[in-house]
Amino acid sequence: MCDDISTLNPWLKEECLNLTLSAQEAEELRRYRGTLLLEAEELRRYRGTLLLVLRISARMHWFTAYPVLLVSLFIIYLSVFVVPYSLARVYCVNIAIQSILSTVVSIVDHVYYIAWDKEKGIYEDSAPYLTFKKINNYVAECYLYFSALIILMSYLGVGRPVLFRSIIQKRPLVIVTSFGLYVWCFFFSLKSFVYNKADFPMQHLIISMAHTAISTALYATMITLYVLTLVAIMSKKNVAPTGESSSRKVYWNTLKSILIFCTLPNIAYAITISSFICRTHLFRLEYFVPDIDSRVQAFSCVLPCYIVDTVAKSLITIRLLLTSFTALLAFSDYRAATRRLFQKVANRIRGKTDVHELPRDDSRNSIFYKRSSQSL
Repeated sequence: MCDDISTLNPWLKEECLNLTLSAQEAEELRRYRGTLLLEAEELRRYRGTLLLVLRISARMHWFTAYPVLLVSLFIIYLSVFVVPYSLARVYCVNIAIQSILSTVVSIVDHVYYIAWDKEKGIYEDSAPYLTFKKINNYVAECYLYFSALIILMSYLGVGRPVLFRSIIQKRPLVIVTSFGLYVWCFFFSLKSFVYNKADFPMQHLIISMAHTAISTALYATMITLYVLTLVAIMSKKNVAPTGESSSRKVYWNTLKSILIFCTLPNIAYAITISSFICRTHLFRLEYFVPDIDSRVQAFSCVLPCYIVDTVAKSLITIRLLLTSFTALLAFSDYRAATRRLFQKVANRIRGKTDVHELPRDDSRNSIFYKRSSQSL
């Protein structure tokens, strides 16, 4: 009867259209059920891998918090009592503050997890866990902005030394800028609250895309400045007059500092950026591409995206550990202060009283240290 609906009366034509639509819906439902079966099979296949990733990530996140806390407190001690004011100290103090905040939260989170009563429900859905997660997100946001700022200042120190000196000598400006970044990171980290209050998928997608776009653009800018700084240092180091060994030493120490304190943490943050992009792409496929094949494509991204997201979260404290240790290694004032302190401790253990401090011969041969008149 419905083979040629053009000859039917309007009522029968509408019935045939409804039957055709129902058949299409039935076909889509059948394909969707097939997708669900595929999802269940994939989850069963990779269940062991997912559990292993979750278990390792959680333990890495918790147990790396303790050494990060110790190193960060040590950096604060050196910054307050030993190391003079400089760009290096500004960077190290801010990184240490963020690290202490994140690690204290991670340690308390670990204690809550151990003491959590399973009858109260899943710990990951509890208010303490969600609060700790928001604080760690805040620290992750701050790291990106402060790292971008220090690399920008490094570039100015090499390419625009006059402007660099005028900025770094204005301590109130540096303090206000640091405080402003903390406030900005706080408001930017509120995206999770806004995200939870959003009622529609489009609002979720806009928030997620805006956050991903800003973070990716800032990260790309930071990497660009990082490369430009290295190129500028190498070019100036190579063209320095042969007799001016001090200038070559300045450029060489600056190059080493940037390579040490920037490279590994920024590589680790690339995984975090990847998780932002992955989650946004997954959300778009799930809610805004209605075709069933797109749902299959979305599920094909679920497992790798979930693993990337889990690894990125566990890398927060690992990245802070790398950043803290590289700060002690990269900046010569901190290296010299650490050597002197350990030498004093070793001499006291041995019963020696004639403690001689190590010379600080190269502690200011870098753009990261305040010099009275020396220019690059």
